[in-house]
Amino acid sequence: MWHVLKLLIMYRLHLYLTEEIKQQLSIKAKITGKTKAEIAREALEKGLMRTEALRSNSAKALLDLARIAESLPSEADSPRNLSTNHDYYAWGDKKNE
Repeated sequence: MWHVLKLLIMYRLHLYLTEEIKQQLSIKAKITGKTKAEIAREALEKGLMRTEALRSNSAKALLDLARIAESLPSEADSPRNLSTNHDYYAWGDKKNE
């Protein structure tokens, strides 16, 4: 039976932690039986993936907004008082004439 060995190249990084984070890291390491370095790497990975997800959600929101903008009337069809009556056109508030 052959075993596949996955080689990972690790880089050393020095961080300054608050006392609270240091204690949380130590507690989690004791509870899970993992090293503090493993816990920190996992937390960094999760945090980085979360920011990637947020970025892709932001990009999707911008694309959705662009699609909505395409459906709006062209400049020739737009009311001349749009900037002064934006609340009227957006929310149905009272018009400022």
